[in-house]
Amino acid sequence: MARILLIDGNDGTRRRYTQFLRSDGFEVIAMSDAHGAVALVRASLVDVVVTDAKPRGAIDGTEVTRRLRNDDGTRRICIVLLTTGADYESRANARAVGCNAILERGCEPEVLASEIRRLVRRHGDGHARQSRMHRAS
Repeated sequence: MARILLIDGNDGTRRRYTQFLRSDGFEVIAMSDAHGAVALVRASLVDVVVTDAKPRGAIDGTEVTRRLRNDDGTRRICIVLLTTGADYESRANARAVGCNAILERGCEPEVLASEIRRLVRRHGDGHARQSRMHRAS
């Protein structure tokens, strides 16, 4: 199954999503803020990044997306942004920088897992697998 990086500043939400995704067979790396996310994505070889629009710290979800899309090593990773329904600016910015999906913050874990599976099927989860194989060579 796919390897997920989950970035959410709310401890309860992060725990809830992490526990559900793990029980659903995903490998999950969870962090509370987006600082260093790009380096972590490259080092951890994740397939999907799920980020809150406004996690803790100075870097928001849109900036995480922008940095990943501008890096040759992470450009193809699927990105899901979690935002509030009223946060139209974050939604517009997320679309502009290349998020693959935008979901309501606080959506049911099943909805998030379903969207991750859809993205993995559509885009493949080969990024992390191929990168691991390449490193092992």
